[in-house]
Amino acid sequence: MKVLIVEDFRDLVDILKLQFARMGNADVKAVEDGLQACFFLEEQGELISLIVACWEQSRNMRLTLGEGTLEMARKKNPNVKIILVTTNPRLGHLDYLRSIGADYVLVKPFMYRDLINAINIVRPEAPLLH
Repeated sequence: MKVLIVEDFRDLVDILKLQFARMGNADVKAVEDGLQACFFLEEQGELISLIVACWEQSRNMRLTLGEGTLEMARKKNPNVKIILVTTNPRLGHLDYLRSIGADYVLVKPFMYRDLINAINIVRPEAPLLH
């Protein structure tokens, strides 16, 4: 499974990479912002099977992940699964993220088993049992 992580908080990127390494079957690429995600998707989007991306804006992000980035991902690979990560647990916000293309929404903070559960839901053809 080829995974793209879009997150500017280095510690979370390291944790996610470690979690995917524990799963044992993921080739993981991480970028810091929506602009880098667009460049990566333009070059290799058809190879990506899963995107895990932070939705919130950060002062450190040059270009936040937006609807255009999700559209580009789907255009390059209509079967790509998208897990968006948010700190906003309001139902309206979660519904909005699903309406723009999230296959699953994780609310920070989350546990390793929550990530596994999310992946098993969006990719039932390749379940993870960890």
